[in-house]
Amino acid sequence: MSNPATSGASTLENVSTSELAKHVQTLANSITELKAEVAEKDERIDDLEQRVDELEAEQNTQEKRMDALGVGIESANDDIADLQDNIDATSSCTDEQSTPADDWTPLERLSVIGEDALDDHVSASDRRAVALFEHWEEWSTKTPQGNLLKTSDNLKSLLSTATDEHLAWKQVYRACRRIEQLSQGRLTFFQHDKHGWMLKQHRSFSSIQSTDTRVTASSVTT
Repeated sequence: MSNPATSGASTLENVSTSELAKHVQTLANSITELKAEVAEKDERIDDLEQRVDELEAEQNTQEKRMDALGVGIESANDDIADLQDNIDATSSCTDEQSTPADDWTPLERLSVIGEDALDDHVSASDRRAVALFEHWEEWSTKTPQGNLLKTSDNLKSLLSTATDEHLAWKQVYRACRRIEQLSQGRLTFFQHDKHGWMLKQHRSFSSIQSTDTRVTASSVTT
């Protein structure tokens, strides 16, 4: 016959061990979950560090591009100054009738120096801008707000034919931006809400003495 006290103690011991095992298992599960969370956070940290590195690399690239752009602008300004000197030198060799007046724009001066001088002293975009200027009266449309030329009016084909080139749109846009610069704002290149990219003449050119070229700087209303 078993001793009740001994039997009770054994049962209590068994129960305590079982509860302890469950508690240990619970702790083990919690540790496993914590390890998983830590691993996930470490992964997120690694991703963030990688993204920071990428952003720093992008920033360095942008800074290099800005530096290069600054150098390019300085070089372009030097080229413009040299070009102006060349234009002035070439203009001084022409007769009085074809000599550009003092108030002519660089665009007008370029239009009279001849194709050989253009090939020697200016960029392809400048040559195309001159070709566009030389055909401006022919290609543009007279409106109450001024002469307008939409790029959608077959401009790429017209300019390609005039320069004997097969131009891409980006080359046409560059020529339009150059004609704006070389005309000193008499022609502007902008994007209209309805008609897309276009050129507009705001003031007449001194080299073109015509009463019907007087325009205003009002916005496009067509």
